[in-house]
Amino acid sequence: MGPFARRRKYIKKRLTTGVDHFNRDPKKGLEFLQGTHLLPEKLDPQSVACFFRYTPGLDKNLVGDFLGNHDEFSVQVLHEFAGTFDFQDMSLDTALRLFLETFRLPGESQKIQRVLEAFSERYYEQSSHILVNKDAALLLSYSVILLNTDQHNVQVKKKMTEEDFIRNNRHINGGSDLPREFLSELYHSICKNEIRTFPGQGIGFPEMTLSLWVDLMCKAKRTSPYIVCDSRPFLDRDMFAIMSGPTIAAISVVFDHAEHEDVLQNCVDGFLAVAKISACHHLDDVLDDLVVSLCKFTTLLDPSAIEEAVFAFGEDEKARMATITVFAIANNYGNYIRSGWRNIVDCILRLHKIGLLPTFLNSDVTDDSELALEPGKPVHDFPLSASEVPSMECDSEILWANGQVQPALIFRDRRTQISTYRTRTSAGSHWGCRGDLKKRLLPYKESLADELLRSLQLVLKLDARVADAYCENITQEVMCLVKANATHIRSHMGWRTITSLLSITARHPEASEAGFEALVFIMSDGVHLSPANYVLCVDAARQFAESRVGQADRSLCALDLMEGSVACLARWSRETKEAVGEEAATKVSQDIGEMWLRLVQGLRKVCLDQREEIRNHSLLSLQRCLMGVDGVFLPHDLWLECFDLVIFSMLEELLEIAQGHSPKDYRNMERTLVLAMKLLSKVFLQSLPDLSQLTAFRKLWLGVLSHMEKYMKAKIRGKRTEKLQELIPELLKNTLFVLRTRGVLVQKSVLGGESLWESTWLHVNNIAPSLQSEVFPEQVSEQLQQEQRIIVGSPESDLEGIKT
Repeated sequence: MGPFARRRKYIKKRLTTGVDHFNRDPKKGLEFLQGTHLLPEKLDPQSVACFFRYTPGLDKNLVGDFLGNHDEFSVQVLHEFAGTFDFQDMSLDTALRLFLETFRLPGESQKIQRVLEAFSERYYEQSSHILVNKDAALLLSYSVILLNTDQHNVQVKKKMTEEDFIRNNRHINGGSDLPREFLSELYHSICKNEIRTFPGQGIGFPEMTLSLWVDLMCKAKRTSPYIVCDSRPFLDRDMFAIMSGPTIAAISVVFDHAEHEDVLQNCVDGFLAVAKISACHHLDDVLDDLVVSLCKFTTLLDPSAIEEAVFAFGEDEKARMATITVFAIANNYGNYIRSGWRNIVDCILRLHKIGLLPTFLNSDVTDDSELALEPGKPVHDFPLSASEVPSMECDSEILWANGQVQPALIFRDRRTQISTYRTRTSAGSHWGCRGDLKKRLLPYKESLADELLRSLQLVLKLDARVADAYCENITQEVMCLVKANATHIRSHMGWRTITSLLSITARHPEASEAGFEALVFIMSDGVHLSPANYVLCVDAARQFAESRVGQADRSLCALDLMEGSVACLARWSRETKEAVGEEAATKVSQDIGEMWLRLVQGLRKVCLDQREEIRNHSLLSLQRCLMGVDGVFLPHDLWLECFDLVIFSMLEELLEIAQGHSPKDYRNMERTLVLAMKLLSKVFLQSLPDLSQLTAFRKLWLGVLSHMEKYMKAKIRGKRTEKLQELIPELLKNTLFVLRTRGVLVQKSVLGGESLWESTWLHVNNIAPSLQSEVFPEQVSEQLQQEQRIIVGSPESDLEGIKT
């Protein structure tokens, strides 16, 4: 998936989460969307209106209540919401249906009036050919609502007639009557088709109702005949990946039933076009599926007798065309075929068996009696795993010559693999031979590095038993390959293959030592770390840190590798700035910031480990990584995201573990909670100079106080911990002193809501009520003096003086 599609998917996921929050609590839902930057930090009516109008899944009852509120902001949102509708050339009942289907009309009469006023004003703006003013639209809308209730409520026994409806709407159009035909048509429309308000929460896209269809047709009339699509290939790869399966299936159906040569040739052209696009976008799975589909049409995989197979293949033009197409795809796009090679080689084996291979190819093949086909059995009736598919792992030059695939060489390689896997004791040496080939080629064939390393992905598809048996041998070869050629592996794809294999070994008893040795070689001192492999190596190190295979020292060493990698980020940031200047380095700095965020997210996961030593060591490493980024430019938004995704979420999960799990599973959680609180305080104070200038600082600071308060009240095994009771007030006191010194926390009134001062002491008084007098003694004494002056100057004190 490309970056554009990933971004859109991320936004959609965040929006779905925001909808869930909104449906539970509208205020918190809007705050969540502000925090994820899907709504602006300062809400404006237009943004909220668009959120209500175009977001599926919202609770329509809550939307209706919000729109009907009397406060100024809600009224502005209501009018902006009505402004999103296009009622041009639309009858009033259709417009009203379309409007009321987007939310549940509130039950209170005042809210109904406000909603209908906004609707009437918008409708009159766009459909004023009959109605003389918006008051006429409002009165008629009310009348339509009453008619709808009267006609479709089973409790109403005496229904309103057409004459009653017309009589009720006399003189509402600026003192004049509306046309009788207009009212009659409106009456019958409501009687036949009830205006429904769909209660509750929508799921996905709304149901296509009549009013929505009318709205769609109206928009279609006003739209230009065609829309110019943005040609930038943001979604080409992702769209083709989705469309490729149905496309192959559709062409295959036509190819299967067609008889005319022209139609068959068009199908072949279609297959080749799919293969070309798949190779262009490196969609290996699509090419494999295409090869599998085509091989079925060759009829070469049918377990029929040899004589019948030769005759059928000779008579079947379609089978011959499919065979030629398969080999054309192998010749042109073989570098991107993976598991499909199995089917291609099976076809070659079958051609050899029925005697249709050219003589110069047959001369390269020894007697094949051991592979004699039996009726009812596939061609590959021997015990082979997916790893035996002869991919490009032999190097492109071996399978290709003069731009054409060499069936004899493929066949010989297939035979070698059959023999090798039948004598499993030689599997390790077979892999070693191939690994040695890669080690020798990489320094001189850097242009082929991706193709050579891609073949290692076959190991990931090994049969579980085979992989387990030879995992140690394979890992040894990977380690040797890395040590010999780390400087020649530069692409993200190549490193992803290497680190995927190393990550697998983290939980393998025999192979983990060699796998970790290779990872240490890559990450130690950052010699072989690069932007192409940084995140991959950090993730592999995290998996070794979480693994319980081997001694705990290995997990601690993995954490040290992760922590030490921060120096690389600082070095890259400094080198980039010196090389290209500050402006050009902004984009690179953003990428480095994302790498840093992935690093601290990985450490956060290890902070939840069951082992006390690993858990606490990870907390200390995380603290140093959060505080040791002086040379790296980190945007303020990234810091806010770090607090939300890393620090606050870690604190919540640690507290949940401490309160909800047995001490036998997680020992000495009290010590871990203490370290977590210290981390929170230190990181917050270090980042304070930059974060205190942000508009979101109040929310961040209240989040810090909220988590301190939770930890202060936390009970482990039924009682509060003494260490936290002593530590948290001291940390909070120190933090308050810093806030006071920097002028962040001062007493002042803020219109439109609670000030930072008031909100702070609401939380602090729940933690340690005496802190205000300790940190701000002068303001407490001033407050007491003001209270005394009020008491002395009160009428009650004067009256008591007279009595004495």
